[in-house]
Amino acid sequence: MTGLPFIAFCYGIAFASSVSASAFFLRFWSSTRDPFFAWFAAAFALLGVHWAALVGANPAAEARPYYYLVRLLAFVLIIVATTQKNRSRGGG
Repeated sequence: MTGLPFIAFCYGIAFASSVSASAFFLRFWSSTRDPFFAWFAAAFALLGVHWAALVGANPAAEARPYYYLVRLLAFVLIIVATTQKNRSRGGG
């Protein structure tokens, strides 16, 4: 399979991007103490863990349910952050 190194390279790029986004949001959380940024930092850190786990796995393993559950949890954190921020603004 000649595409495996390229797939691992792409997973590595996704990992680095997720970790960078997490650090970005963590920096804003440390200066503002807004929980919105903490939720986003946690979500992107979780996505980074997901991509790092896939680097060492078989590319066909991406379809396994526990990989989807990690992604689902990350997106649920983003949804929680967004709804919490919108509710705190007063819905008006």
